Amino acid sequence: MTTIRGIQRGRLVWQPDFQAELSSEGKWSGSLSFICHGEDAVTLMPAKGASCPEVGFSFMGLDSVSVATLEGGLKQVTCKYAAGGESGDFGFDDPTTTGRSELAISVSEEPLETNSRYKEVSEEDLYKIQDLKSGRYKVLPPVEGEPTKYVQRVDGEGVKEISFSEELAAELASKITRGFTTYLQANQIYRLTVVSNSEVSAAKLNKVGKITSAPGAPEVGGSRNWLFMGVTSTNEGNRAFTHTFEWRLSDVSGWDEDIYSGEEEE
Repeated sequence: MTTIRGIQRGRLVWQPDFQAELSSEGKWSGSLSFICHGEDAVTLMPAKGASCPEVGFSFMGLDSVSVATLEGGLKQVTCKYAAGGESGDFGFDDPTTTGRSELAISVSEEPLETNSRYKEVSEEDLYKIQDLKSGRYKVLPPVEGEPTKYVQRVDGEGVKEISFSEELAAELASKITRGFTTYLQANQIYRLTVVSNSEVSAAKLNKVGKITSAPGAPEVGGSRNWLFMGVTSTNEGNRAFTHTFEWRLSDVSGWDEDIYSGEEEE
């Protein structure tokens, strides 16, 4: 219902049309309009970031305005307000953190020798594997009771012969000679979007590229853990910042703590 009672030049009349909602990400948004004489619309318009005048909602700041023309030379100015939730500056290890979550699962092709099955293959054998992959060696016909042998013709030195005595290294070499040089690695990316009343803290930015907890993420078993990949932040108004945090799940061995170690927040 529109009311213009008491309206006069240089004065605005707030309307009883306030509405507000809270999104799943924790963002508050609301709208409230006022009517004034057309000549006063710009002069009386609140400044960006001004507090919402509705009782109990002053924590929201003005984000945008729109103006409509009414009869009798009047203008109706609709003010839209926004604010982030109180839980914006959460801790990564806080199980009560809420927001909109997303889990993306895909696969990527990786070198076979990087599979966790072959993590115990010696560095010396891995050098041989690289030579084998490059085509520098050819496999000899198998001899019963003896390990598979590979040969390379070296200029001026005749034929160079190698073999793999370790079972896993021999298995890996056998697969590669059959053309099995890559495998599909499952990639799981977890994203959490929250709307905060503040910018991303320096403490969180310092954790990019480190092992942390991922609030709300699915539970993982064994040695698997989450690596904090980064954050995308959007300022939607003076009091509303949308932050999307992203984590990547490790393989069964977990992220290398010597490289990616990060202390948890208290």
